[in-house]
Amino acid sequence: MLRRLASMQKRSLLSTDGARRSLLLNIIECYLPLNAAEEAEMQERITQPEFQEVRDVITSYEERGIERGIREGIEQGILRGKRQAVLLVVRSRFSEVPEAVVSQIEAVTDATELDTLLQKALTAADLQDLSRPT
Repeated sequence: MLRRLASMQKRSLLSTDGARRSLLLNIIECYLPLNAAEEAEMQERITQPEFQEVRDVITSYEERGIERGIREGIEQGILRGKRQAVLLVVRSRFSEVPEAVVSQIEAVTDATELDTLLQKALTAADLQDLSRPT
């Protein structure tokens, strides 16, 4: 199967444009999964000079995945930091914070909403002020 896959990759990838290469690579990865031995053989084969374009496509694909992962990680980190700020203010202003309030704050996934909650937490007279519209 790996020989057929390598042959198919070589013929198809070398004769297609970038968008089609990416699509083909996605199809191959999704519908032709390799076992450990086949994966090792493929890794060995793509080091050969005639597979340079295959390596380029894989590298490009990996770079896009890494960039996307970094962006998503930064976004998640910002949200986590905002949640922690809201919780820190709420816990420091009010002696007892019910778990339900903590859960509601932790469930917020919108940065603007967390900013609003932080502003409310700074000026709230009581915990109910957090849920009142501004």
